[in-house]
Amino acid sequence: MTPTRFTDLPNELVLIIWMHLTHAETIRSFSLIKSQRYNRLLQSYCYKTIDFYTTTLSTFQLCCTRFLDQFRFNVQILKLGHQDSFSQIRLFSHYCLSSSSLHDIFPQLHTIVLRNVHDSDANDVLPYLSTIPYLDQLTLHKCPLDKISLLLCEHLFSNSAQHRLKSCTMSHCDTKDGLFLGEPLPSSYRSHHSLIYLKIHVRNLATLKYLLMFLPNLTTLDVEVGTRVIKEAQELFPTSFNPCCNLTKLVMK
Repeated sequence: MTPTRFTDLPNELVLIIWMHLTHAETIRSFSLIKSQRYNRLLQSYCYKTIDFYTTTLSTFQLCCTRFLDQFRFNVQILKLGHQDSFSQIRLFSHYCLSSSSLHDIFPQLHTIVLRNVHDSDANDVLPYLSTIPYLDQLTLHKCPLDKISLLLCEHLFSNSAQHRLKSCTMSHCDTKDGLFLGEPLPSSYRSHHSLIYLKIHVRNLATLKYLLMFLPNLTTLDVEVGTRVIKEAQELFPTSFNPCCNLTKLVMK
């Protein structure tokens, strides 16, 4: 009886095996096999979404260097930030963004997820914020929103007429703080008309008010306020204040 070679397995079985691997691990293990069939499977099932959340350092380094050109033109969703390390985003910038922008590396990218950014590494997110005009969805999870408030708002509200961002989720490292926006507001800020979903931690109600002033088409707002709401803060929102006439769902904590 002739033994079955792995390359003889049908696509259905190969995909079942791949379900037990991350996309990055699959790329490392199978992209060197000289087979058009495997190349097509990788393009269809692995190259579109790259998530490095549990990826080992050696696999991460190989994906950022040796294998990058094999999948970068297919990537639509990029998720950076390791579950146990704060340095992955900085390493990715070092390997991939030293001479090119993120949009140049991944021209089809429409979704970015950045996780576990340490307070001391707040400026590491800057190369990723510059891609906001090209994104449909942005997620910042456990990021020092208080330290990147100015940078983040600058990229969200300056020259925003051509933006296509529809969904934005931003959580702070510490739920007692969050994004801060205060007066005087920069004259370069413009209304962001494409954003319809926002989930965010904000420092205070004043920040929330200023955000709403620039998000006229928001339909869903899930907000957590870092400071305790007092009567004086409530007066920031008179009954006549209604900047988001399309808002249909509001969750406030």
